[in-house]
Amino acid sequence: MKKILLFAFFLSYVFSATKSEIFNDYKNEKYLQVCKNGIEIIKQEKEDEVFINTVAYSCLKSDMIDMLALPAVLLKKTPSSRLNASYYSTILFQKKLLYQALVDGMDISLVRTPKTDYVLSRVFDAFVENKYEKTDKSFIFSSDNNRYELRVIDSSAIAKIEIKEYKDGVHIKTYIYY
Repeated sequence: MKKILLFAFFLSYVFSATKSEIFNDYKNEKYLQVCKNGIEIIKQEKEDEVFINTVAYSCLKSDMIDMLALPAVLLKKTPSSRLNASYYSTILFQKKLLYQALVDGMDISLVRTPKTDYVLSRVFDAFVENKYEKTDKSFIFSSDNNRYELRVIDSSAIAKIEIKEYKDGVHIKTYIYY
């Protein structure tokens, strides 16, 4: 039994990323990799707010919104870290509320949150303020040259919400949230 535990510990050490590897991946814009690897070691680095912000920002850039919860809790030492924590918390909160509104039918029309430049936040604000066109299956939002289509995908045991982003009529990206 001891040998199995020792071997498992050895494997986790061999395959885990180091802080320097994570910072290097960040410089190379490998945000998904930074998020996944960084979240694994963030508890051991909870005093290093530069590292925590690097991981959190990477999670945001890779659209891994649920991963923002731990960094948001840990960022508290400086005014800029607290501001970032509020930013990450806002986006996570908006995602959860939008999901509840679309999937569970919860009324969120009275909810007001800080405005951010993140796509999910723009859609959330427009949804709460009823600034959309409703079609059979989608909510359509427009601002400047951007258009967003929001809908529920109910193809599995857990429903998902999908946001399609268009700029000047060209599809840019699709975001999917649980």
